[in-house]
Amino acid sequence: MRDFPDPFVTWTGTSYHALSTASGLLEVPHTDSTDLTDWTRSTEMLAATPVWATRGSTWSPAVLNVAGPRVVAATSFEAGVLRVDLPSRP
Repeated sequence: MRDFPDPFVTWTGTSYHALSTASGLLEVPHTDSTDLTDWTRSTEMLAATPVWATRGSTWSPAVLNVAGPRVVAATSFEAGVLRVDLPSRP
């Protein structure tokens, strides 16, 4: 993977999911893998930039495993928390 700064990786029981600091056109890049070697192409984790964040200024996202959807915590000029589902692998 290229240009995937400050990665955070979590295991969901079936695959690894990685999120990174804003990169290129992606606010919170997401990729996944079943073996930590072959990764899917990076996609956007967020449907829209949160109101508390400035586009292109989101960094160091982390995933907190809670009941139901997982929570993504990220830092911008303000810290914030989003509730999102990690994509499932087929």
